[in-house]
Amino acid sequence: MTHKTNRYGIYEVNHTKFGGVIYPSDFSTMTPNGNIAERIASDLRFDENCRKNLVTRSMKNYYGG
Repeated sequence: MTHKTNRYGIYEVNHTKFGGVIYPSDFSTMTPNGNIAERIASDLRFDENCRKNLVTRSMKNYYGG
């Protein structure tokens, strides 16, 4: 994922988030794209699970687990 770092439009890549997978069918107007929202929600859940795992691992390391 990227975000704007300044007013000149320079983007910085954030490697801590999964940007998702883009399929060729996403650009086709001839095929129904009903599952795009489901894939976005799935990617957000994946990011949240990774964040929770990171917190859990760092707590275990901190407390010697």
